[in-house]
Amino acid sequence: IPEEIGLLTELTLIRFNTNKLTGGFPASMRNLTKLGAISVGSNQMTGPLPEFFGSLPNLGFLRLGENRFTGTIPTSWGNLRQTVFLSIYDNQLEGKIPEEIGKLRNMGTLELSGNAFWGHLPAGFENMTRILT
Repeated sequence: IPEEIGLLTELTLIRFNTNKLTGGFPASMRNLTKLGAISVGSNQMTGPLPEFFGSLPNLGFLRLGENRFTGTIPTSWGNLRQTVFLSIYDNQLEGKIPEEIGKLRNMGTLELSGNAFWGHLPAGFENMTRILT
């Protein structure tokens, strides 16, 4: 994804599923404050999950599954209060699921499988009453 994407400040949707995208997300994406959905599943993207996604106030849909992202879930993602769909399955993520994720009460779909997470589910998961099973 080119750095210039950050110049598209009116952008509300990014959908690049099932391509052969590599690399990570450019820092310029932090300027996309109207962005409501990012869908880049089934690519070959790498690197850590961006902390700055947690500062995008309208981000409600995040599909990053089936890539090669590494590291942990950023604690800043606990700020994604509008998020109803979060899919990060089948990556190379690890560690504990941050307590902050338990604060996402509007979550309807949460896909975390196919990673190396460990530990207990964070407190607050029982309050995610919109999760579909």
